[in-house]
Amino acid sequence: MCLENDSKLVSVIIPTYNRADMVTRVLDSVWGQSYRPIELLVVNDGSSDNTSEVIHHWMDGHPDNLFFVTRLLEQKNSGGCVARNLGLSQATGEYVQFFDDDDELLPEAIEASVRNLSNEANEVVSLGQAIYCAGSETLHTHFEDDIQFPFCVYNLPSPSFSLFRRNYLVDKKIFWDGNLSCGQDTDFVVTALLKGIRYKIMSIPTCRIYFHGQERVTQKLSTRQFEKYQYLLTKWHSLGTDLERDPEELRLILCIFVKIWLQKTLRANNRGVSENLCRLCKERGYDVLFFNKVACFFDYRVLRVISSIGNYFERGKFFLQRHFPGGGR
Repeated sequence: MCLENDSKLVSVIIPTYNRADMVTRVLDSVWGQSYRPIELLVVNDGSSDNTSEVIHHWMDGHPDNLFFVTRLLEQKNSGGCVARNLGLSQATGEYVQFFDDDDELLPEAIEASVRNLSNEANEVVSLGQAIYCAGSETLHTHFEDDIQFPFCVYNLPSPSFSLFRRNYLVDKKIFWDGNLSCGQDTDFVVTALLKGIRYKIMSIPTCRIYFHGQERVTQKLSTRQFEKYQYLLTKWHSLGTDLERDPEELRLILCIFVKIWLQKTLRANNRGVSENLCRLCKERGYDVLFFNKVACFFDYRVLRVISSIGNYFERGKFFLQRHFPGGGR
């Protein structure tokens, strides 16, 4: 166990809702960390099942001691973002780790993350990697030795892989947006990036992310999903402008997320949402948004949709005609 005289307290914040059947797995993974001291804050988001009773039973079997404390916070059902903000407001650790109630921290995750941040500035965040699982089956792993600015275009930094300094989040007002019922991690990451967060990458896994049931399966995207994109693009553009971020830096951040969103809409066979998203970006003034720096990462279907919008994306149309003859028509 890692416990030195100068060990800093780490607050682990876990929102939970109706997870009586699986919440003990994540609690066990926090208890089993090689690092101490830890403050575990579990926020019950108004569960209608016996999640609260299960957590109390677990706490009885894992009593507080000098180096590990568990607190169960209760709130009416308000969503994961509000729950995480409540946890953050009650946390006392120097470091904060947000985590989901259906995943699992690997035993040395926190120890490795704290070590990764030693002697680093407050705005630096430790970013680990993930092992993705469906039940006992490993779907895939991704270990990235180096993520270029602002991050890898294929794998976004997740708060579940990250260890933050609590005072930086609070001082910079980097909180979770309670208006969102989905896209919460994405918004938190972009807000953090725009407010100066920098990631220090570790090429080792720190957690297992589980896919189960329908909750993490990409849903068929709808008008409501487009409204979320519209809300986030407007929010991020305004925030970046207010913070006087470099326009090209802001353009690249938005470009990467729009690219990912386009791929999601096309995987869901919803071309209408894809086209509306392209038009929205054009209206926001991002005429060359998609092909400024990441053109080579688009697949054929994304290129077809972009080129079909009109002459706003000439570079994309040229790319289509060069590599997929007839595709830009």
